[in-house]
Amino acid sequence: MLHSGLLSPSLMSRNNLLKQLSWPDERMPMGVFYNFENVELVNIGRGQARVVNVNGRAISYVNETGNYRLINLDECRRMFSALVEAGGYPPSDTSDWAAAWDALPDDKRSHNPKSLIGMRARMDDPPWFQFTNRRRTQFEFMDLEAMDALLLGPLDATDAGTDSFDCS
Repeated sequence: MLHSGLLSPSLMSRNNLLKQLSWPDERMPMGVFYNFENVELVNIGRGQARVVNVNGRAISYVNETGNYRLINLDECRRMFSALVEAGGYPPSDTSDWAAAWDALPDDKRSHNPKSLIGMRARMDDPPWFQFTNRRRTQFEFMDLEAMDALLLGPLDATDAGTDSFDCS
């Protein structure tokens, strides 16, 4: 339960909330290593948000307000390669991936077909997956079972270079 006078958790970052609750740094619970600021956050299972289709080329989804969106996995692979080339991987909380991509010369914008497509934190609460696309789309799931069933399982089944970095 929150102490009176604190902002609701939805209005502040998890790290700031824990600091207000006086958690000592050495006792910080799982789920606070990253506190990303520049993301397109999609809460899968809330509102209209859902994963529509997963294949080796793209992830299609609907966000909370009902807008259909697409994540191109080749874009994710290229962005990962660009971030590595620029020395920006793993990312900081405030990394601007689009700026890193824009700053890279055209001849450095290649990718390995087996490059990572994102990073995940299965042990965080809530569990999340962040794609290395330009929008830095981050799916948060209700629980680990939903993440496995809706995204990780279907990605594994594609066998199309859909590896991700484990941040847990």
